[in-house]
Amino acid sequence: MQEKRAEEYGRCATVLDVDFQVPGAAAIFDQALTNGLAAIVAHIWQGQEIEKRKNGDHRLKAASTGLKRHLSC
Repeated sequence: MQEKRAEEYGRCATVLDVDFQVPGAAAIFDQALTNGLAAIVAHIWQGQEIEKRKNGDHRLKAASTGLKRHLSC
């Protein structure tokens, strides 16, 4: 999971590096930031980046949630 997040961060960052005024730049930046932070959380606190939903599926937590919890320690 961590590697996928890091790769997605790289793709988004590359798009913005080429043209930061590309349509949807704010959303691309948000995606890059979220994936970058998720990769950090996954690297440092493995397994803490995933949450189980009520229907049993797993999904990525918001990166800010993981960072807030761990950085407040």
